[in-house]
Amino acid sequence: MDRDEIRLLGELDGKISRILYELQKMNGRLDRHSYRLDEHDKAIERHRSYFKIIGGVLSAITVFVATLLALLVR
Repeated sequence: MDRDEIRLLGELDGKISRILYELQKMNGRLDRHSYRLDEHDKAIERHRSYFKIIGGVLSAITVFVATLLALLVR
């Protein structure tokens, strides 16, 4: 091998190293985004559960009040 070939191989090695480094950075970002999306999904499910509970309680209170009013109006 002559010097030009060795130099070209060195440049290619450097470029490949840089590409691998950038891919690792992108994978880290994707992992963080995936984690954040999972956390958002969990929060949405928690809120959905809270609103179901609150809706159930309000429905029970409404039925109770309506029943009391119906008994009192008689």
